[in-house]
Amino acid sequence: METPAWFNLKYYSSEKDPAYWASAISSRLKLQHLVYSQFRTENYRDRMEKAFQDVVHNHSENELSINEVESRSVKKGTIEQLEYYVFITQEFSSNPAPYLSVDLSQDDKTLVMDFINLVKKLREEEGISAKKRSVSDSDIARWNSHSILPCQDLILWKIVTKETLIHDELAGLVGLKGYNTGERIRKTVLPTIAEVFTPTMLSRVRNIAAKESNTNR
Repeated sequence: METPAWFNLKYYSSEKDPAYWASAISSRLKLQHLVYSQFRTENYRDRMEKAFQDVVHNHSENELSINEVESRSVKKGTIEQLEYYVFITQEFSSNPAPYLSVDLSQDDKTLVMDFINLVKKLREEEGISAKKRSVSDSDIARWNSHSILPCQDLILWKIVTKETLIHDELAGLVGLKGYNTGERIRKTVLPTIAEVFTPTMLSRVRNIAAKESNTNR
């Protein structure tokens, strides 16, 4: 894949501040939605390049307002989505996420209780115990060491350009050092990306950032 003009490792810091990571995860989730929700018109790539540049260079989400650009709902199973999720999940995910349907005609109390019972049943089947999960300094240090921000940006850009991006090439672009860096991308970096860039992780990191902000007042 040709290195995009907006991409330069100098714009990626090894920041440990949860507030920084909350913003980074939020902007990448919005960027992902923008990539999938736009018509591929003549200026599609120009719009995407401006959005990527604003996120990476200026840590801004100004270009990510879906209301400011022509958009559409993403249909389940589009080629672009499929390429992304195959790239991220095919080599480490053996259990696809369950599909849930909701009967909106039911009252809230019934829906909540049904969901609680379902989660309890699934945990019992999988032998999983509930834990209150947080995000530690070592977690953020791991994200930095795996270069997940530049990796995520390049993977999304691959969807924009429809170019080929193999593991070894991605490792070289983000500057991973050592032996078998392509395998490191496959076995470690991609699972970490799938773990971090989710609404659940965004909520956890925002909670940590809010607690630290209140403590420092």
